[in-house]
Amino acid sequence: MKSSLLFSAVTLGAAGAASAATFNGFPAQMTCWTAENQRTTFSRSQLQDAVVNDDRVLIDKSVGNASTGARCHGLTGPLFTTNENWPTLQFVYIASTDTYTLCRGLGADVGEWSGLSSPCDEA
Repeated sequence: MKSSLLFSAVTLGAAGAASAATFNGFPAQMTCWTAENQRTTFSRSQLQDAVVNDDRVLIDKSVGNASTGARCHGLTGPLFTTNENWPTLQFVYIASTDTYTLCRGLGADVGEWSGLSSPCDEA
């Protein structure tokens, strides 16, 4: 019983921490190609959950060293990507302010994008 109460407290604490985070550049929806050659739409909350809850993979210690698109141009801080999550989200995370900035989303390598990650469409 004691361990389940501890788990509940930790879970509630983590949920509270996630809701306190600041999110910049997350669209209302993002539609991406999947490996099954289908288009799937993700909501803003799904995108935010993916960057908060997913295992992060560091791409570069400085976002300025990578090609990330206009949204992250001029930002400082480390550039991360989600790990094995559709869509693949590239984002900057600043731990001191608990701020996530979405740089771009990439879908599967399909169709005209064979060999390259297809860009996701934002709405």
